[in-house]
Amino acid sequence: AAINSLLELTVTELGRFLDVIASERRTLISGDIDQLPRIAEEKSALATRLADLESQRDAALGAGGFGRGKE
Repeated sequence: AAINSLLELTVTELGRFLDVIASERRTLISGDIDQLPRIAEEKSALATRLADLESQRDAALGAGGFGRGKE
């Protein structure tokens, strides 16, 4: 995928991740711990998605003759 698309997807997914963290915070404050397993599952899925997008971005950078994003 094009680097621009990957960056846009990453920003979108980071926004979703931040929303989930905010929801987790509200849940912890309210003491509604029954929601925590669902939130943890959603956070895990988003973290996996972000890691996948990072790998795709690194591959796209490498294909374009650039170093990995973290170098």
